[in-house]
Amino acid sequence: MKNGKKSIMDILREFNENALILGIIATIIVITLQVVSRTFFGKSFSWVEEVGRALFVYFIFGGAALAYKQGLFISADFISNFLPKKVNAVLSLIMDLITVIFFLAVAVLGYQLFAASKGQLTPALEVEIRWIYLAFPVFFAQMAYFAVKNIIQRLRPKSDSERS
Repeated sequence: MKNGKKSIMDILREFNENALILGIIATIIVITLQVVSRTFFGKSFSWVEEVGRALFVYFIFGGAALAYKQGLFISADFISNFLPKKVNAVLSLIMDLITVIFFLAVAVLGYQLFAASKGQLTPALEVEIRWIYLAFPVFFAQMAYFAVKNIIQRLRPKSDSERS
């Protein structure tokens, strides 16, 4: 943080972390309610599966955005160990660019899906399904942003202290 202000990266990270924590709490509450209701009252709620599915979608993509930001995505780097540093740097930059293009493509297509699904309701909750699809553009745009930041950092000249 510079001058006490949070960076966009920090704001996005905190948003994802808080959303995931709230989602996990909501999932625990909803599933516990379903188990208690079914076990003690012989009644189950039809909407629990839909809520669980929607929360799961947000868990997956929110968690993926956090994992990407922290560099936790799997990569096949065994080839790069045998390449010269300059070739490896160029190859890494190309892979980062491909990653940005992929993330942006999914974000744009996700937004198109969000826009096209206006008026379509989920069966049990009767909520517009577009709000579930919103996870695609939101989290893939975040991952594209993180990937662009990686490229900028990779291209930025390193100081003497960073080289050693």
